[in-house]
Amino acid sequence: MHKIYIFFALFLSLNALCQDKKTEGYFLKGMESFKKRDYKDARIWFLRTIEKDQNFAEAYFRLGQIAESSKNDQETKEYYLKSIELDSANKSFVRAFSYLGNHKMEKQEYDEAIVYLEKAMLWTSPKSIVYQQYERQIAKCQFAKATMAAPLKIKPEKMPAVLNFKQKQYFPVFTADGKTLFYTARNERADEDIYFSDVKSGIWDIPMPISSNINTPFNEGTCSVSADGRLMVFTSCERNENIGSCDLYYTKKIGDNWSVPQNLGKNINSPFWDSQPSLSTDGKRLFFASDRPESIGKKDIFMSEMNSEGQWGKAINLGNKINTPYDEVSPFIHANGRTLFFASMGHTGLGGFDLFLSNRLKGQFQEPVNLGYPVNTQNDQFAIFISADGKNAFYSVEKGDSVNLYQFVIPKTLSEKFDPTFYIKGKVVDAKSK
Repeated sequence: MHKIYIFFALFLSLNALCQDKKTEGYFLKGMESFKKRDYKDARIWFLRTIEKDQNFAEAYFRLGQIAESSKNDQETKEYYLKSIELDSANKSFVRAFSYLGNHKMEKQEYDEAIVYLEKAMLWTSPKSIVYQQYERQIAKCQFAKATMAAPLKIKPEKMPAVLNFKQKQYFPVFTADGKTLFYTARNERADEDIYFSDVKSGIWDIPMPISSNINTPFNEGTCSVSADGRLMVFTSCERNENIGSCDLYYTKKIGDNWSVPQNLGKNINSPFWDSQPSLSTDGKRLFFASDRPESIGKKDIFMSEMNSEGQWGKAINLGNKINTPYDEVSPFIHANGRTLFFASMGHTGLGGFDLFLSNRLKGQFQEPVNLGYPVNTQNDQFAIFISADGKNAFYSVEKGDSVNLYQFVIPKTLSEKFDPTFYIKGKVVDAKSK
């Protein structure tokens, strides 16, 4: 009888050993395919592995990596969660903790995000760029929690349907009196053009293409106008006169017509991407974004000033108070000439791109201030226009495949961070001839 039990126990042990070897063999075949980036075949072997052994943590982790590469978020989350549930102390699973941390950030579940990210940091070198990225993300979580606990009282409203006439429209700018709106609209063929609309008795006119001198079969957009609406700087890509991929051009309104655009030249444009201009109200200072080699990050904000002879000086980088090792784009200089609004991925915010403002004092821009929630959210916010009197804000909101223009009344808690300005509109005529 004892011999039978011993034989049976040996049989079970040998069977388990064979099973383990078979399971291990499946996993090793999966790894061979995984290393060759044959993810389809690797997935088959990893699935066979967990069929044989439902506690094989690394097989779940590899399935998570494959799901992530194919952008299957649901499967990625499930497999990564299972892998760390089975072996939470495995330092090879750093990517699982990192991914789950990002996922929780997107859902605004910041406490859980911090737990995952701090776990990822444990097995990451403090000297690495990845470690610094985790630090930034944790700082964003902590900032988001504090900011969302004291939200701005704003009610964004979609601008009239007559203005939102395309699938995508963005980068709105106004003349100082707020009577004329210019913005970029994109058609179904991905061609960008500049449109304008005038408001009369509170009613916006049907938007019209700005001019055949400006709009072409190439992309034109992201414009800026002087206070009187007579000088415009805009972006155009792939024109024959271009120095780089996208260049800045200027045009003047003479009577009711816009002049043939002129390239702003090598003091401003580079062989790289130059775009998103913002012109001061007096037309003497120009801010824009560029990815030229002089950038601190990939994309930085630059500025050029016009001299007494009407020539633009060489563009200079605004420096590390504004620019970071990450992207800064979409500058907007307010009508007061001192407050710069811009979008940044580098300064502490709630999501990817957040909107910030910085006031210029004694010739130097000060530490940027986040515009707060819900102007900024976990999604990207790229650009904003603030009326001269500081009462209203205009921006674009992306939902699904559409981008529409929105506006909101600026609350006091935000308006007190910068100075409004006022304008006088009229005509100067000769005393004798009138």
